[in-house]
Formats: sequence, C-alpha cells, structure tokens
Amino acid sequence: MANRILRESINESKGLSECSPFSQDLYKRLILYADDHGRITVDIEIIWAKCFPRELVGVSKNDIVSGLFELVGEDKIRIYTCTEKPGQIFAHFPRWDKHQRVRNKKSKFPDPESYNLNDWFMQKYLNRHQRLEVYKKNDFKCSVCKSEFKLKNCHPLRSIRLLSDVLKINYFSSGKLICASCLFDLDLRMSTEFLLEIYQKELDGHHLTGNLFEDEEQETTNIEGDKKKDKKEDKEKLVIPYNEIKDEYHKICKELTKIRDITEERKKKIRVIWKDSLKKKEIPIDTFIDAFERISASPWHNGKNNGNWIANLDFIINNKNWNNILELPRPEARKPDDGIPEETRKYIEECYKKSRGQCGALRYGETKDKTCQICIKLMKEKGAEW
Repeated sequence: MANRILRESINESKGLSECSPFSQDLYKRLILYADDHGRITVDIEIIWAKCFPRELVGVSKNDIVSGLFELVGEDKIRIYTCTEKPGQIFAHFPRWDKHQRVRNKKSKFPDPESYNLNDWFMQKYLNRHQRLEVYKKNDFKCSVCKSEFKLKNCHPLRSIRLLSDVLKINYFSSGKLICASCLFDLDLRMSTEFLLEIYQKELDGHHLTGNLFEDEEQETTNIEGDKKKDKKEDKEKLVIPYNEIKDEYHKICKELTKIRDITEERKKKIRVIWKDSLKKKEIPIDTFIDAFERISASPWHNGKNNGNWIANLDFIINNKNWNNILELPRPEARKPDDGIPEETRKYIEECYKKSRGQCGALRYGETKDKTCQICIKLMKEKGAEW
C-alpha cells in the first residue's frame, strides 16, 4: 500500500459523522488500499483480509458490507461496474484529486461505466437519525432471535454507537435489526458474487426486499412452517380415543388409582405410545388393554408391597415403565391358587397387608401364590376359623 495524506478536515466531515465508528475507520483504511487514482476493487474478502489483517476474528465480512452501505450513502465512495470486467465491482473516491497526489497516469482498474449498483446501495442507506429510529422502533431487539440489547441511563445516540458491534442495522431489510450471533451463518456466505446475485434478482423483478438476511429468514421460516404444517396434518389424521382408553383403564384396573381426566400431559404420553404401536403394526387400543390387564393382575402394582404403593395411569404410560409392564405375565398365565378358597385368601392378604410384612413371613411376592407362607400354614392347620 502507498503512503497517503489524511488532512485535518476529515475530523470535521459532516458525512463521516453520520457513519458508525467502524465505517469511519474502514474509510481511512480504504484510502490506503486504493491505487493512485483513488480506485479499488470491491471484493469483500480481499478488503477484509487487506484492511484488517490482524483483526480477522474481530471483524466480519458483514461489517465490511454495512460499512460500504454507509460510505456510499454519504457519497464518500462511489460503486460502479463495467462491461470490460463483468461479475466484478469497483469503487472510487469522488474527491480524490483534492486530497491526494496522482502519480501514475493510468489506473489499475477500469473506468466507471454504470452507477446502478451505487444507486441501489444509496436507496437502502439510513443516516444516523434514521438508524436511531430503527433501534427505537425495534426496542433494541434482534428481529431474528429477539434478544434485547439496551443500555440504561445512556443517550440513545451513544447507545447505538456502543451497541453497533453487537446489534446491527440490517441494510438488506428496511427497519430491522440483527445481532452478531444471527449474522454468523450468513457471514460464511457473504461475498461479492452473493451481493451481485441479490442485486440481480431485484432487477429481474423478484419480489425481494433487497434483503439478503430477510430472504434467508423467510426461507427458514417457510421450512419451519412446512414442518409445523406436516405435524399438524399428522395430528389431525391421528385420531386417538382418549375417553375409551380412560374407560378401559377404570374397567380393568379396578384396584389402581382412579383418574378424573386425560390431561394434556397424559395425552402427549399416550400419543407417543400410540404412534409407536402403529409403527410396530399393532392395534394400539388392544396394546393398551393388554397393558392394563397385565398390571391389574400384578399384586405388587396393586398395593401388595412393603409400602402399600399402588400404580396409576401416569405410571403405566410413562415411557420408562411401558415395556416392563408389557413383559409382565398375563393373568391367564399365572399358576393356580392350590385350592385355597377365595374368601380365605382375601383374609390372608388383608392380614399381611396390615402387618406390613412384620409377621415374620418372607417379603410379599416371593411365594408361588403371592401370600405369606406362615399364614398359609396356619390356614391349613386351623382352616377358615383362623
């Protein structure tokens, strides 16, 4: 880069005062980057690398583009294209001759032919007070992630000066803000070619806002909208008889805790089980009935345990318990009761339940017929009178 002259008048420039601190810094660095005729090639990646060689992490390509919008808007540089080198963008400093010495007779870059792209930049530019209105209108929030960046007890103009590094004006979308985090993915795509592509789409009559980021957001929103629509359609197609499941639960699981209603939380869990059953090519309602029959035949789940705990519907439809419940023995697969009368059995079970296993018997559930061995011995010796 050649040595250039910076005059004192640069500090009093009204145009530069309308630009952000970064744009003012970029302007001075571009002066060093320009050739002897004040022309540069507007290659975003080259400007990024040559003007900020030691600040590549702290400065993004989107920062460069935003800076160019402001400098073009204040007529500090003018962007142009030429037919000699299609697909490239160039720029020049309009008042270069007043401040710099022109040593070489011929410029490294072609002469200006079309300023249409420059006009496009100027249409989207917002001055300092317009940017302040955008910040106020959006309440200092990112339009994408809705994160809020607001400084207390600080003049608004100073706020946007301090916040301009993290919350930026989206020059491709009028009246919107976007934070540095949401710009990260787009920064990977940012290039001169991409910029020209957006500009060309507008010329071709596409209904774009001229807004790279908004179009990207719209595409993402459309994808998310399609997913939500598909989910909604699946939900509408999936008819689950919640009341029938509730009735079967009360009909089969008479000893278990009763429920008043199928809440939304229960519906979500039932829906997961229902879908899984359909994937396995099962009849979902029959699977629920099978689970209810298995758990209703399990004494341990019906309160015959040390803590007198009784299962409920929430326990059954819990994803962690569902498969274990379906692995319980079916009622018809249990062994016979060895001829013990049903009335006597109920008395023995009630006795064990009240004693909470303190009668010296084995832990409930360890015997073949699920009753206390000592109680069975006494019953056989003394009969029903015991």
